Amino acid sequence: MMRRVWCRLLVLVVVTAFAVPSAAAQKTDGWAIDVVQLGDTLSVIAKRHGTTWKRLAQLNGLSRPHLTPGQALIVPRSSLPVRSGDTLWELAMRHGMAVSPLGHANDLRAEHSLVSGERIRIPQPARSPIDAGLFFVPSGNDAKDRALLARYRSMVRRVGLFDVRINANGSLQVRSFGPATTLLRKQGQWPYPVVTNLTNKGFDDEHIRHILSDPARRRTLVDSIWHLLKANGFPGVMLDIEGLKPKDRVLYTQFLRDLSAKLRRSGMEIAVSVPPKQRADMPTHAGAYDYRAIGKYANRVFVMAYDWYIPPFTGPGPVAPYPQVMATMAYASKVISLKKLYLGIPMYGYDWNLATGKGRALSQQKALEQAIDHGATIRFDHRSRTPYYQYAVNGQKHVVWFEDARSLASKFALVKRYKWAGMGGWQMNLFFPQGETLFWLVFRPL
Repeated sequence: MMRRVWCRLLVLVVVTAFAVPSAAAQKTDGWAIDVVQLGDTLSVIAKRHGTTWKRLAQLNGLSRPHLTPGQALIVPRSSLPVRSGDTLWELAMRHGMAVSPLGHANDLRAEHSLVSGERIRIPQPARSPIDAGLFFVPSGNDAKDRALLARYRSMVRRVGLFDVRINANGSLQVRSFGPATTLLRKQGQWPYPVVTNLTNKGFDDEHIRHILSDPARRRTLVDSIWHLLKANGFPGVMLDIEGLKPKDRVLYTQFLRDLSAKLRRSGMEIAVSVPPKQRADMPTHAGAYDYRAIGKYANRVFVMAYDWYIPPFTGPGPVAPYPQVMATMAYASKVISLKKLYLGIPMYGYDWNLATGKGRALSQQKALEQAIDHGATIRFDHRSRTPYYQYAVNGQKHVVWFEDARSLASKFALVKRYKWAGMGGWQMNLFFPQGETLFWLVFRPL
């Protein structure tokens, strides 16, 4: 929606000093998620798990050796020693699994009281095949863009080139994506131009309604997309049309029907981004997006399962709370082919100033480093399965909600449970090294 462009334009980019974690992840036979306690250091934790601090730093994308209590760390060992406060229920949630398989793997009942020091074996799920994608925004620096695209070469198959905007008459604005298109093809990846309804107002519903409500302008848009794909040899288009009002439902569906008829004759694809919905009529503000119809006309449907709490429209809260993500996936799975569904993963969090009520977006890596800088203890909200922490600066209290290995483990488990085709995230520049490591441990990219 219009609000989403706000977070996209304000995100902070953090470049980690250690090697890309995927190589280390691929050499790991087993894994588990440990949680830093007071007094822990990288060396202490490494010794506890029979590894080195450098290996831990690689797996978790740490740019410096400092830690903070409550921080989640992926460790290269498939068992954990029981520590203060651990329960089977908490350990299961930490790893995105139910209690029963964890109890079964250790011959324990759910109500069993764990003894400090005993080792609990973490069942290792088989790596599932997955079709992964990310959005790419040109920086204007060709060398930087080449390095960024190379980083995700073996992980991501589809790349959304953000963005192509629409003129008032339905034609498309011409733009360059630098070296991206050529490099992606050389790397064996598939580039998709992302057509949006962005204007200087953000995601502009009035602008796109002006086009879709007029048959001539709508036809111009359809033809312009076809010519863009044909001229550049793109396999398809990604539509990121956000902020539509419920009254736009028929117009948008008609547009998808027309575009589908045009592109499919040439063997071209349509991918569509949609806001999260838990029912056909819930939430009401997303009524323009008819999941069933979109699933009929689109080859791929990217569900933006995030931004339940976003400044300045709400108060503080988790970006992608587990119950809501699961409800969205359950509904989408009923009305859209599983082979078409892709889960959108947030690669950012929000820092909320509790004194002013304002918030700012930041990368997951920046959120973690900020917690360490302020000596904040990271808490884990079990209901939403999301980490958060509080800190104060200049007398003003802040709360930060972000994602880590624990929250991602649960979302990855949902993708496997519902057997969705793939996942994607916004955007490449928002490095989330720990997320990359967990991806390699849980999935096998196609």
